[in-house]
Amino acid sequence: MLRSGGTGSDAGSGGNKDHTGGAIRTGGTTITGGNLSTGGIISTGGIAPSGGTGGADPAVNSCENPLPLRCGDRVSHSTLVQGRADTWRMYACTERLMSGQETIYALQAASTCHVSVQLKNPSAELFLFRFTRCDPMACASIPVSPLTFTVEPGQANFLVVDGYDGATGSYSLEVDCDCNPDAGTRDAPAPADADDGPPAIAPGATVSCEGRTCTNATGPCCPATEMMSRVGVCSTGCSVAVTCDGPDDCAPGTVCCSLESSAGFAGTACVQAEGCTSPSRVICRQPADCPASQTCGRPNPLPMEISSIPTVKPVAWRINYQVCAP
Repeated sequence: MLRSGGTGSDAGSGGNKDHTGGAIRTGGTTITGGNLSTGGIISTGGIAPSGGTGGADPAVNSCENPLPLRCGDRVSHSTLVQGRADTWRMYACTERLMSGQETIYALQAASTCHVSVQLKNPSAELFLFRFTRCDPMACASIPVSPLTFTVEPGQANFLVVDGYDGATGSYSLEVDCDCNPDAGTRDAPAPADADDGPPAIAPGATVSCEGRTCTNATGPCCPATEMMSRVGVCSTGCSVAVTCDGPDDCAPGTVCCSLESSAGFAGTACVQAEGCTSPSRVICRQPADCPASQTCGRPNPLPMEISSIPTVKPVAWRINYQVCAP
């Protein structure tokens, strides 16, 4: 059982394109030295919140003049230049105070696309969020990089780069898409493992995710960390995907493995027993699930998240499954 909290492109055909020049926001502020996108989403009066909370403070639920992102984009920005004055401080998917200036992007697709967005080279403690509507309480996944998700035609996706505890600075974003060949061309290289498909829970299996039950239909459990995430959520866009939490979730001859390495916790998966080797650990429900020389108990140490940001210390994932250990 995983314990992880309680909630939760314009598909251009031109490939990669670096941005030069200045970001022009019509109806808003003209910013120089930023990003001029000529094939993306041009907003002259802002994108109205869809599905937001009626009567809410318009400044809080405002995504006016988001910067457009397209499949294949490679942009170098700064929250000091492209960002707006700090408006959103609390997000549903993290307990951290995000009080830096935030940069808001809009990404849409003309066809169904599998999208990967990476936040790279942040000069400060910056994080990447995704929303399907303009509302900081509507996080679509925990703030991780890369963010992977599916975009349907006409579906709005807002991406936000925000800083912890007033942090501001420069960063890069890379957008890769693999789009439906029946509806358009492949706009940018797909992630290396795209042919294998995203991690999935076996049909008929269930994974407990702190008050939620994740299945093959909902997507894996995206766990929360003790520091970063308020909630765990069932989603196909997990960068850390928990697809099993016990041996009964796996086919005969395989084990449920807590995938751990020096790079951090990668989730759980059903693998051949010989493939679940240290530092990874076999997940169990009772002593009989373990080899004769091992017992079933709480992981010690807990699996760790290793941040790509140098100033962020590793933190433990909030889990409650048991593993086999001497």
